[in-house]
Amino acid sequence: MDKPRILVVDDEASFREFVSETLQRAGYEVMEVSESTQALDAFNEFRPDLTVLDIAMPGIDGYEVCRRIRESSEVPIVMMSAMPDQRAKMKSVHLGADDYLVKPFSMTELESSAEGLLQRSSAGEPAEEAIPAPPTPASDDPKTKTPERSLRVERQAPVPRDGEAQSAGRMDIAQFQESYSRLADNVSSIVVARDTTIPLALLGLVAGGHVLIEDVRGVGKTFLAKCIADSIDGVFTRVQGTPDLLPSEITGASVFNPQEAHFTFLPGPVFSNILLADELNRASPRTQSALLEAMAEGQVTVDGVTRPLPRPFMVIATQNTQESSGTFALPDTQLDRFMVRIGIGIPSPDREKEIVLRSRQGTPQAEIVSSIGEVLAMQEFVLQVGIADNVAAFVIEVVNFIRGHSRVQGGLSPRGTVLLMRASQGWAAIQGREFVTPDDVQSVASSVISHRVVLDDTDRSLAERIVEDALEQVPVPT
Repeated sequence: MDKPRILVVDDEASFREFVSETLQRAGYEVMEVSESTQALDAFNEFRPDLTVLDIAMPGIDGYEVCRRIRESSEVPIVMMSAMPDQRAKMKSVHLGADDYLVKPFSMTELESSAEGLLQRSSAGEPAEEAIPAPPTPASDDPKTKTPERSLRVERQAPVPRDGEAQSAGRMDIAQFQESYSRLADNVSSIVVARDTTIPLALLGLVAGGHVLIEDVRGVGKTFLAKCIADSIDGVFTRVQGTPDLLPSEITGASVFNPQEAHFTFLPGPVFSNILLADELNRASPRTQSALLEAMAEGQVTVDGVTRPLPRPFMVIATQNTQESSGTFALPDTQLDRFMVRIGIGIPSPDREKEIVLRSRQGTPQAEIVSSIGEVLAMQEFVLQVGIADNVAAFVIEVVNFIRGHSRVQGGLSPRGTVLLMRASQGWAAIQGREFVTPDDVQSVASSVISHRVVLDDTDRSLAERIVEDALEQVPVPT
């Protein structure tokens, strides 16, 4: 008897290998695929009895792969994700997935899911010569879905691939511009801010960084962060900084399960695509430090177990610059993990009038205009934006000028230099270029550098003036 065949699609190598090794030890034949753009071809070639898909993948996300498989095949599908979110689970079910596993799951959970689904499918297996009926149109009501699926892929037509699916893996500059403009227009239709505020906030998203929004109360810091999160069809969580907030309320904790006599890990709000840390400086230093590993490495370690976070992952933190009572200043190590720091400012009379008009019928809500797969593709495009040697040398000269300034006690770290370069790549892409120019570096320098500079003075504007001096005095390459 042939071994049941299982297709595993996940761009995260370590977890893909864990799933594959677990299934192979259980006696299954496994094929691994690391890129979602290859998943449909692999499905048609390997003809699996079961497919295991990760949701968050660049190019075509797991939702789209699931939908396309389900259009012409009844092969059982297991969706897996690091997002413990009911909306993600329900969307998977609506698209035709048979099970949903939250990472990190155990070997027992995976084996049980695979065994149960394969037994169900084989119980209703049709004859070898049977020709499958056309797929039933998808229903939004999970109650109307057929509880059992009769299938073997040998009797299924190949999964169709249209032009959109084939081109979704790698973006070109035109596709990036279209995706970015859709996001920027959506946020701008809701949030009234200075011309550079929204582009700089979205820069953090497309360049794979984190954003710190500092300003006085009531100018829309939290609203801007929430509008960006609402524009993406991902998982958004929010944490309100308070002195008694515990680290485990961010990262999650292991809770004893008396029925099964073992500890179960309950993921915290950090297991999301966008985490809004509202008034982060009101949380204690111990709790603030719970985000250090997550922001730098995209993972959290709890009880000695390291768990990867979903991709994309972005922290948007806010803090009120006027209030100091009951707050804890963010340490330099925390500030260094934010790619950009931005402010919103008191609006001009015309802008304030626009805010009032937009709010006449209540607080406006941003629409979903992008997917997590599209955001990942944008981030991958930014990494491919070219940087000439003379531009890289210009960046280093600017950084060293600031480090050597008489009023600076601590300049940029190498991490800060890398993030300055990455932000410049993202800004070049936003401006419609596939290469970085000195203008891109100058445009983002203040937002990337000023919060990393340790001064001999508490004047916040001094750091910005030092950055301006550096940009004026360091020769621009031609």
